[in-house]
Amino acid sequence: MPTCGLALAEAQRYLPTLLGKVEGLLDKYELGEEQIIIRMTGCPNGCGRPYAAEIGFVGTAPGHYNMHLCGDHEGTRLNRIYKENLGRDGDTERAGPAVLAV
Repeated sequence: MPTCGLALAEAQRYLPTLLGKVEGLLDKYELGEEQIIIRMTGCPNGCGRPYAAEIGFVGTAPGHYNMHLCGDHEGTRLNRIYKENLGRDGDTERAGPAVLAV
């Protein structure tokens, strides 16, 4: 159950799991030392500011998220939708090369 009453998907409790997956991808491609800003929110209201991150995840339904890419490190450029309705199971790995291109 999401901690925010407006959330469409879990963000606060799922983010540590997601970060573990992304860190695994970074290590796989020898980019573990890179600093990347990743933000996640449970709904399109964007309280977690995912639209200003290098990689942002926005909840669309229980267990599903839109992936936004190409914001900048300073937060002065908004990112854009890369993939819609990614599920928790396996979709992060499938989108891995795009995550690493940021």
